[in-house]
Amino acid sequence: MLEQEMNELRARVATLESQLQGLQTGPMKRVPPETDTAAPEGFIYLSDFCTQHFIPYQAAADLFPHMIRGQKIKIGRRLYPMIGPKGRHDFYMQLHTRPDFRACDACPHLAEESL
Repeated sequence: MLEQEMNELRARVATLESQLQGLQTGPMKRVPPETDTAAPEGFIYLSDFCTQHFIPYQAAADLFPHMIRGQKIKIGRRLYPMIGPKGRHDFYMQLHTRPDFRACDACPHLAEESL
């Protein structure tokens, strides 16, 4: 009985140590927001576009909205970064040289797509 309790306590300590380790690793990184509703017509969530092109969200978030045109649109209580055709083209122009970038069928996302 005592041995079982010790094993349970060791497991709890190991879990807590791993959680603490995760909290202490470097500066906080931006995490893509959870999106549960559809973006307005003509727009796409910046986080979804990052996922589509295998780019870390932080890399695009650092460039938004100055180098990657877009706007924050309020859905529910939060503002979500979204990009339109111009923003998709800006995203491509700024990030296509990264080694982790993966092109999609619509690349290079010409800004005139919506016209």
